[in-house]
Amino acid sequence: GKDLFMVIKVETKGNDYMKNPNSTNVAVKADITNKILISPSEVCQLLGIGKTTVYKLIHEGVIPVIKLPYCRKLYISVDALKSTISSYTVSLTTTDGGDE
Repeated sequence: GKDLFMVIKVETKGNDYMKNPNSTNVAVKADITNKILISPSEVCQLLGIGKTTVYKLIHEGVIPVIKLPYCRKLYISVDALKSTISSYTVSLTTTDGGDE
């Protein structure tokens, strides 16, 4: 099956895509999760949430980050992100009869 985090990112040269959506200058990059570490911006793309929310989740310790020596950037392990998401998975079915 397909990986849980399949993302299509469209990059353009200049404003060609805005002028002509069928332009051949559009390069499609797929599956950024081939990387071991991703940036907070890539987390936004994967989860479909805003940058403020991602940084709030990082600050609260929900999304674990990696800070490498001599690097200013924060990185997120793709495996740790998948694990975090799995730990927050909830079932929407009720076992106690619910409110019928």
